[in-house]
Amino acid sequence: MTPTAPTAAARNAIPAAKAGASQMRLHFKRVVTYRFMLIALALVAVAVLLHPLWLNVGYFRRTLDPQLVPTAEYLLSNPLPTPSFVLAVQPPTGASIDRTQEICVSLLPGGSNGNADELRNAALGTRIAINEQIIPVEAVRMRMIYTMPGFLIACFHADVEPGIHLFAVEMRTSPVGMLGFGEVFSYAWSYRVK
Repeated sequence: MTPTAPTAAARNAIPAAKAGASQMRLHFKRVVTYRFMLIALALVAVAVLLHPLWLNVGYFRRTLDPQLVPTAEYLLSNPLPTPSFVLAVQPPTGASIDRTQEICVSLLPGGSNGNADELRNAALGTRIAINEQIIPVEAVRMRMIYTMPGFLIACFHADVEPGIHLFAVEMRTSPVGMLGFGEVFSYAWSYRVK
């Protein structure tokens, strides 16, 4: 059998097939690159959004900075009036407490009617600070009370050295309050720890 010469159509089909394969490889590379860039961008966005949460774990000061002692002493003898979003602080502000005693703060999500969604948002956006350091979220036991209006109870243990200490609660009512967004409600007080 003798080979026959390719026809003109067959000669044109070979470069077209090569060009098509090359186009497909280029398209595949672009798709992979775009997907990789999209995933990398999403990871960076998540890291940026979670950055405030990284600050909310781990160590907190067990003694008060000497520069803050006058402020704590003033708050001990002259407690601030409780704002409308703080329903109660137990034990009362300015008291002497034991370091193993549980401290509970009852909170009404500011500017809200206390419905379930607002309570969840406020619970996620509530932070407790001891000696101006936010304590780990895991150290705070949060309860949501679904009455009308609903409120939150945040309980924690002081777990600090004996002496005078500053305590504070900060609450944000935004759905992304845990990321540092939303209106801020805060209150500070002090205790003498035995």
